Amino acid sequence: MTDDKSLDDDTSPHPPSDLRFPDLITSNPDLRNALKWFIEAGDLTAQLSRMMSEARLRLPTIDFSQLQLGTSALFEELGRRFSNTDRAQRLLDAGWVPYAGMPIDDLSDDASPTDIRAFMGALLEQGWDDVRNCLEGTVASSNVDAEAAATFNEALNAFEGGHYRCVVRVLFPEIERVARETIYGGSRKEWSFDRGKEKGSGNTGLGSLRDALMRRLPAGLATHADFGFAITQKMDSHLYRHVGSSPEDLAAMQADPVPNRHASQHGYITYSTRQNAYNALSMTAFMFDVIMRAHRYLEKNALESENAGDDSSAGETI
Repeated sequence: MTDDKSLDDDTSPHPPSDLRFPDLITSNPDLRNALKWFIEAGDLTAQLSRMMSEARLRLPTIDFSQLQLGTSALFEELGRRFSNTDRAQRLLDAGWVPYAGMPIDDLSDDASPTDIRAFMGALLEQGWDDVRNCLEGTVASSNVDAEAAATFNEALNAFEGGHYRCVVRVLFPEIERVARETIYGGSRKEWSFDRGKEKGSGNTGLGSLRDALMRRLPAGLATHADFGFAITQKMDSHLYRHVGSSPEDLAAMQADPVPNRHASQHGYITYSTRQNAYNALSMTAFMFDVIMRAHRYLEKNALESENAGDDSSAGETI
């Protein structure tokens, strides 16, 4: 019989915890805030760079008043991104996973947990159609296969029917299937950055993917999305965390309304509330998007390296 622990523990090698980048970020608020600003600004500052490059090429005829307007709009968007990242972290701290397209501007900068609960309650009741459309839009734009899209649609229908347990239990295996059939190349084993070599442990915990997103792959693969930095941190630190058997471990995990894969799939914790189910839907939409972006990036890198005749490209696989 297969050792269940080997399939579900995140056994991928890591440096000591005091040297792990996510732990360093978590323990150092100043560093976390600095990195948040740096990463979230990346895509937008790239837009500014492209705009200035075009300006140089078109210098004889360019309308600098239009360039100034475009630059002002860009920095306004930068400010909005930073403010919304703080709001997203407040939502996560209160036990809610934000989704792409959420009207987070409607949430005040100093929203209390009570304010957040009212905000989310209104979205899931009066604004549910818009929430569903946003979630479906994220999944559709991720280009996951038809099976994943159908499974997600069934989970949405179960949510609307109040079948909250179903939502959580059906989505984690689908995330794993999508990851296995794309970035893991069909393998049930973890992959190493060392020329795509398989490791001995199973990849149900997506350890190599999480490690890659946090340390190796371009930050933009995850942070391109609304609130991507905050959600990626939550995914890495909580979603696939191994749950210990002590009452204290179980109580700590139970206190977080964001479902944990290990606890859910083995029945250690029952996730049966509307909040649990909503969080599973929101996180799954994000995971589909990130997995498919990582897959396209790795395929592109492999193709470019193959065309260049560089066998070292396999080091980019996970």
